[in-house]
Amino acid sequence: MITLHNKTVLVSGSTHGIGRAMAQAIVDVGGNVVVHGRKQQVVDTVVAQLGSQSAGLAFDLMDSEGTKVLVDFAVQKFGALHGLVNNAGVYPRDTVENMTANNFDFMFGVNVKTPMFLCKYALEAFRKNTDAFYKGTVINIGSLNALGGLPKISTYSASKGALLNFTRNLAEQWACEKIRVNQLNVGWTRTDNEHITQMSEGNPEDWEHRISPLVAPWGRIWRPQEVAAHTVFLLSDISGPMSGSSYELEQFPLTTPVRG
Repeated sequence: MITLHNKTVLVSGSTHGIGRAMAQAIVDVGGNVVVHGRKQQVVDTVVAQLGSQSAGLAFDLMDSEGTKVLVDFAVQKFGALHGLVNNAGVYPRDTVENMTANNFDFMFGVNVKTPMFLCKYALEAFRKNTDAFYKGTVINIGSLNALGGLPKISTYSASKGALLNFTRNLAEQWACEKIRVNQLNVGWTRTDNEHITQMSEGNPEDWEHRISPLVAPWGRIWRPQEVAAHTVFLLSDISGPMSGSSYELEQFPLTTPVRG
């Protein structure tokens, strides 16, 4: 049975979409969750919904050095930190031809720099968990685009590729300390933000029901709750001692020729 009883997990970007589903899934299996978002009012609403096993703090992730505040908040509220899910991310569309320096810095700041600094500050908290065999677990939320990427999301794909390399490097660094680090490369998922993106690109309201079976052979794309279930498994001791792995969530073999 999967359980996170007596464990505390910090999930960045957890007020909506996949992150919100992760927060709920952690609470559902007995864990404590620290909710993070950009607006304190929204964070407070989510915490009220999740109940006493949760606490939350709004924070600007572009302040990478200040991410220590989030880690310290988790330890202060629940006494320890056992898991970190680097879920927050941004994905503006661009190609190499039309990318800008500001857009590049923004995406690499949120998608790469912030997870690295959250890991930096989580390490101190993990090392204090001397009564546990697995002292800490990090799940970096990547994307299948880390393995190559679609042409219209060049910078995003590069940032997720960088995160994947960092995941493997960090797993090697922390293995002897019994701290696990894995990356969950998520396939196309139906979130509210994805719906907004599809609308902004001129697609019809029912776009998700028009997806080619070559892309979604099961007749639909992923749901946030399904991604959350895999995240909880990776956070739990039952998935150990797996570390340094790239865990792809897709509904067809990645060796299959380009689809769509």
